[in-house]
Amino acid sequence: MSLIWTNESLLRGYGIRLKLFNDNNVLALREIRNDLKTMSHLGQSRRATQGGWSEEDILKWGRSKIELYNKRKCLPLVIVSEIDGAVMGNGGFPVVNMDHFRAESGVVLHHKYWRKGIGSASWRLILEYGFKEMLLNRITFETSPDNQASVSLFDRLNIPLEATQKESVFVDGKFYDKAVYVILRNQWPEVKQKLDEILEQKGLVFQNK
Repeated sequence: MSLIWTNESLLRGYGIRLKLFNDNNVLALREIRNDLKTMSHLGQSRRATQGGWSEEDILKWGRSKIELYNKRKCLPLVIVSEIDGAVMGNGGFPVVNMDHFRAESGVVLHHKYWRKGIGSASWRLILEYGFKEMLLNRITFETSPDNQASVSLFDRLNIPLEATQKESVFVDGKFYDKAVYVILRNQWPEVKQKLDEILEQKGLVFQNK
């Protein structure tokens, strides 16, 4: 497996590019991390309401992800519009374990980009890269059981709920459940086909120019 990336586009298609974190694009994520609607949806609103993320905070966070990336324990990516170059969110694999060929996936989008298929398109690119290039065997996605958009998507894709971890997340002074969904390598072709159908219904077709 080759993990050689630069600041150029790592993944692209569907009118978006996914690029490795650097100081400049991580700074652009500060607006998203400080957006109350976006972070409330993730159950992480307290910081946005209590002073928010400073430039120093966001750079420290981004650099910590790059340190993990250099140890091959993380793949941190920003999601960028091909149309205007706007940073729309971030995604990738926040946790990678190459000894066991598994990773956790995730996508965070600014709320103004919700319900446009961008999250699904980003996830499609990330998963394809994980299974095809990184040779992962298992990719999980963790979300709140109350996240109806994600739960509905997983149901449509026949992605099974592996477990509900009771009160396993402590955010903003409260304990929350966490739902864990899993895709195995041998399930990916079927999931990919269904995901492509969903994207086509939204008018999103893979294009890599």
